[in-house]
Amino acid sequence: MIRFFPTLISILALLSYGCGKDIGSRMLELKNQGKYLELSLLCTEHREKEYKSYCDEAWTETSAKIDGILSQKAELPFLRISVDKGTRKQVEEILSKNPEFREKYLPLWKKFVQE
Repeated sequence: MIRFFPTLISILALLSYGCGKDIGSRMLELKNQGKYLELSLLCTEHREKEYKSYCDEAWTETSAKIDGILSQKAELPFLRISVDKGTRKQVEEILSKNPEFREKYLPLWKKFVQE
């Protein structure tokens, strides 16, 4: 058992080193694919400074996406807004994890978006 301890530590060190690189790669991939809702969810879990540029762009795009959804209410004042299940789930998860977005959007989201 003691023989394997240094090997185990080496493996854990390599894995933990690779994780940061994988997160950055994943963020870049999501950004390039235009998947800003997914990127925003990833940013809620990884607030490190090295990801700030990705996350700032993700928050800006996510805010624009939510604004776009909610602006449909002006076109349909007597109906609730219908949002596809995947988008609704992602937005609601973002609203639950991001205090600024929760304060800004949650009351309107609950009022205007159809469940």
